[in-house]
Amino acid sequence: MTGRGTSRAPGSGREGGADGSGLVFFGQRSWSDIEAFGFRETSGAMFRCLRESGRFGALRYVQRDRRWGTRVARRRVDAGCDVIGLPVGLPYGRIPAVRRLNRALQAALLRRTLARIGPAVPETVWFYDWAPIEIVERLPRRLTVMEVTDAPELVYATLPAALAGFAGFRRAALASADLILAVTPCLAQGLTPDRARVAVLPNGIAAAFLAAAAAAWPEPAALAGVARPRLCVVVGEWSANHRLDHGLLGAALDELPDWTLVLVGVGVVRTAGLERLLSRDRVAVVPPVPQASLVPIIRHCDVCAVPYDPPGGFGDALKTYEYLACGRPVVVNLDDVEPSLERFIVRARTAREFAARCVELAARGGLDLGEVHAALAGFTWERRAARALALLDDVRNERARAAGGG
Repeated sequence: MTGRGTSRAPGSGREGGADGSGLVFFGQRSWSDIEAFGFRETSGAMFRCLRESGRFGALRYVQRDRRWGTRVARRRVDAGCDVIGLPVGLPYGRIPAVRRLNRALQAALLRRTLARIGPAVPETVWFYDWAPIEIVERLPRRLTVMEVTDAPELVYATLPAALAGFAGFRRAALASADLILAVTPCLAQGLTPDRARVAVLPNGIAAAFLAAAAAAWPEPAALAGVARPRLCVVVGEWSANHRLDHGLLGAALDELPDWTLVLVGVGVVRTAGLERLLSRDRVAVVPPVPQASLVPIIRHCDVCAVPYDPPGGFGDALKTYEYLACGRPVVVNLDDVEPSLERFIVRARTAREFAARCVELAARGGLDLGEVHAALAGFTWERRAARALALLDDVRNERARAAGGG
């Protein structure tokens, strides 16, 4: 069966584990990364909360592995959770025809694997940011949730070839989704789904991270000998190479002769811009660390930053929440930030402005942890997941009433 087929009726009971519920979740990171570095990004944090909610009796975490061929990898995490690794498929996947063929292959392999694990139709399929719709739309399921966390035009600004196909992904997702969750109002604007409910749910931070950030920490070994003042930028491998504004940071350092840039999370260097930035004298590099290890590093820097290329766009970056939780002042080159956090954040566009804001913030000192944590208390991942599940219940009930003619 492809698509939703006759399994779509929401009143026919749940499926999956002992209570009949099943969730197929398309993660943005590999399970091995989550184990090594924590449930940090939006999708990982949401999956953790969904898993801990007890709502779903059977959870399938789907990742796309960097393997050619047709072999599906499956790993049992526990009695209620499996990790399913889909192969890439055929080479030359950037060619649209090959990409479509690979997605059809992945969908067929996933359908077969899900049927082997348990024959029931998944109650909910959950995915992120448009592209996985080519697989999702071929799966039997009852409800479909998509989260919009980024604008492709910004994420792939330096890789225009990667933008190919997103218009089609968007059309297909808007036609298929039952619930769309956007992390900012500007990402929700302009969405005209055929039938889905659209809601804005900002990003968040783990309650455990907030608790750790409230404690006192000695300076970590990773910062031993690193001169102050310190400008901290936390990155992932993708953002370090493709979204970080290397030129802005380099020019800002020229305006800050006594400062050290601390880049946290740098893994493989893939771009010339990042390579040039790392070759500078006053740049300290901290490799990827587990999320819990970020707290002492951030706490022992003076100012933190979100410097993206291109500038502008929405400002609900995950690292902003982490910086603020640790009481660090934040400078960004983004336009829109979460309104309730606006008072803790300053903006700058040019390197000279960026440097000036850093000096001002460092002179002002750290933020009041009590005030910041009070503002962040409503943004825990746990609260966000509870809200998402409540919205899903509303949609499920609406579909049931419609199917029953009520």
